[in-house]
Amino acid sequence: MLVYQDLLTGDELLSDSFPYKELENGCLWEVQGKWVVQGAVDVDIGANPSAEGADEGEGVDDQAVKVVDIVDTFRLQEQPAFDKKQFVAYMKKYIKTLTSKLEGEPLETFKKNIEPATKFLLTKLKDLQFFVGESMHDDGSLVFAYYKDGATDPTFLYLAPGLKEPDNEDQEANLQDLIEAWWKVPVEKGQASYQDNQTLKGAPSFEVEHRMSNVLRKGVEDP
Repeated sequence: MLVYQDLLTGDELLSDSFPYKELENGCLWEVQGKWVVQGAVDVDIGANPSAEGADEGEGVDDQAVKVVDIVDTFRLQEQPAFDKKQFVAYMKKYIKTLTSKLEGEPLETFKKNIEPATKFLLTKLKDLQFFVGESMHDDGSLVFAYYKDGATDPTFLYLAPGLKEPDNEDQEANLQDLIEAWWKVPVEKGQASYQDNQTLKGAPSFEVEHRMSNVLRKGVEDP
């Protein structure tokens, strides 16, 4: 499974569990988000909850919290809306920063397509929500979301030149660290139950990593 990171900050922003459609010669990726019950995304990243014929709401607690799958999975942080002046200022800074990170054909492609991509985003500016990665770094890439006419689930827009795939060695090392830490969390702090372990057996590495990260984080936040 591929996990896409912010080229500028290293924050995880997307994975190939969420198919994308290329816009503006590939400078923008359009990705469909979905409202889900919090926690369900941990187990079923990218899957169809009604694939076996069950109703989506069946068995859902009245007090269950609903979240947008992409936002919850990658812990995206929503930002205040931008007006046109603020957005143009951000894009100028972003283009300058990203240009220094690219070279060769990716750089030339970026220079060619970023202006029409920016104009496309400007046409939807009043409808956009703005997100950044978990670190909330000032230089981080923005992720945009909006609701198409009549839609109940959000559509996300990513600036594709600002995404990178981490090295496999880095992903494996991170997963190994999580596995070692996983068993050090006391059961009462949220360590794996029998059901958790059964769920994780044979799961893709990114799904395992995301579940473990959430459990470990809970153990730290709830001493």
